[in-house]
Amino acid sequence: MRKAFFNGKITDLAMAVILIPMFMVGHVWASEANARISISVKDAQKTSQALQKISTENKIFATNFNEYTSSKKKKKSINIKYEVPEARILGFMAQIAVLGDVKSQSYQAKQSDFGNLELKEKMLEQYKSQLDKIIASGPGMQDMITQLNYKIQALEREISEYESRSEEGYEPKVVLDVQIKERGYDSENEEKSVTINLISFIIVLVALAIMSLSLGILMGWFIFKKNKNTASGNI
Repeated sequence: MRKAFFNGKITDLAMAVILIPMFMVGHVWASEANARISISVKDAQKTSQALQKISTENKIFATNFNEYTSSKKKKKSINIKYEVPEARILGFMAQIAVLGDVKSQSYQAKQSDFGNLELKEKMLEQYKSQLDKIIASGPGMQDMITQLNYKIQALEREISEYESRSEEGYEPKVVLDVQIKERGYDSENEEKSVTINLISFIIVLVALAIMSLSLGILMGWFIFKKNKNTASGNI
């Protein structure tokens, strides 16, 4: 493929310039707003109930709930997911933080829709301009024309959907993952890990000892056999 726009004709360089932004679009806006907070508490069940009360007061509802109990110490771990309006995410996380000892927390905002809209509109203009140049260059570029038409239609739909959401008072959401762990829950898992590692180490030692013993017996047998043959030869 050797073809770029020089004097109205397409060359390789121009096609690369067209294709690169086409593959980049779709990645520019891929990031979603998300947040996470992990707290350590004395009683996970009571903390979960307190959190339910706070979320109900804020009209924020859970989308997923999972509860785990450790086998040995019977400690609980509860995971809850919420969809929180972006404007209220930090305040909601602050209310959760006071329920226990915060072990970790993070918040990653989505790239602003306004910035996305401006970029999409600029890309749409570029695609339309490139499409006009390709059509004017003559036949033989139908695949490129089809791809550009598809991308133009997709961008027009996205822009239209965003404008519709803005008119309807659409409020972006953040997916919040809340983890509530009773104190000692992680220590049991650490103890299990240490126990498993110790057992593995002992197994390796026993295997090495057996191999060494087998090798010693084999070497002893060879030496005995050699000495016996030597003694027989001397006789």
